[in-house]
Amino acid sequence: MNPTHNNIRRRLLQAGAAALGTGSVARYASAEPKEFKIGLMIALSGPASLFGPTQRACADLAAEQINKAGGIMGRPIRLLAADAGGPPADAARSVVRLMLEEKVDCFIGSHDSATREAVVTTIKGRTPYIYTPVYEGGDCSQNLYCLGETPPQQAQPAAEFLVKERKAKSFFLIGNDYVWPRKTNEQVKKYLSELGGKVVAEEYMPFGAPNKFEEIVTRIRTTKPDAVVITLVGADNVNFNRTFAGFGLAKDITRLALLLEENTLMGVGAENSEGLFSCMGYFANDPSDGNKQFRAAYTARHGEKAPQLRRSAWTVMPASTSPRRCLRRRAAPMRRS
Repeated sequence: MNPTHNNIRRRLLQAGAAALGTGSVARYASAEPKEFKIGLMIALSGPASLFGPTQRACADLAAEQINKAGGIMGRPIRLLAADAGGPPADAARSVVRLMLEEKVDCFIGSHDSATREAVVTTIKGRTPYIYTPVYEGGDCSQNLYCLGETPPQQAQPAAEFLVKERKAKSFFLIGNDYVWPRKTNEQVKKYLSELGGKVVAEEYMPFGAPNKFEEIVTRIRTTKPDAVVITLVGADNVNFNRTFAGFGLAKDITRLALLLEENTLMGVGAENSEGLFSCMGYFANDPSDGNKQFRAAYTARHGEKAPQLRRSAWTVMPASTSPRRCLRRRAAPMRRS
């Protein structure tokens, strides 16, 4: 499915239909339609704040397009943004405020899985919740709609690529210490084992690692794996890859990052990206007609200096794009779309 206006509108219409089932949309019955309020949970702080400006810019574009087309069930959209980049408990408090004070009709979240779990626990299925990023899979909570890639769609073909194309046999796993990296790597280890690969080490670091990963990279240099699988987020992903390349390991050890998009790549820099691969459901330079239209609308709305496009709360994977086609290495410096 291409990230066009129709697809964005269709997703929100589905959420609206789901809301009817819970009674959250049935509140209005007047000549003047009430606003369709969306709690937009995006990363405005923390390591994932690297993504925040693009998330908000894409959300604003989608809301504008949908409102021009008549809104959702005749109701104009109003976005109510809240920070989901800090501790999950802070995001949960924002959710409570949006539910009680603003009486939002649905939530859209683009943030980490630990925050998703906190939001799910807080909402308790009372309000539709659309969760958009790549995630570990397996969450079947009531009124939760997950749009992102799961390990069988992303990590499995990536593991096959490393073993079959890069001839990797030994692997070092490095990620942030929370649910998405740990649960994803449970599947990665299974895939690698089935392919005859061996995981030689597995490390998890808290968000905002203060040592810039020198200790981890030193262990990688000592262990000498054929490949490193990275499940780090935002600024941590940037710092790790810069340090890795700075230690001179890029020529001999392949890297695969499962959350590396255009903003993060710009932070890493072309000089640090030799042998670095990414596997995602959407990239800004997807050549499809739908994406060209999306990029044109994005630039027209926000100008040439708009935040760098990436997979965000309002872009979805084209049906014709498999994760294997998204594997890339040695990316050139990114240009604004």
